[in-house]
Amino acid sequence: MTKKYLKDATRFGARVGDIVTVIDKYPNHVGGWENGWIDEMDRYIGRSGILTEIIEEGHYIDFGDTNHFGFPWFSLAFVR
Repeated sequence: MTKKYLKDATRFGARVGDIVTVIDKYPNHVGGWENGWIDEMDRYIGRSGILTEIIEEGHYIDFGDTNHFGFPWFSLAFVR
């Protein structure tokens, strides 16, 4: 991850326990994100879940299934 990505992810302000929605797909390594978007992640666009983990690979969300993907912070929006 780049320093800019980490700074922007912190500024985004998500915390474990927040409810977020995946709003869009992004290409691999965009914006300093060191992970990649795989096709299986597409099915979560428009879905909301509980943020369970925030690590360098991304923000992990519980959608009520067994999949475990790290989404970039900029693909998420808070559910208010």
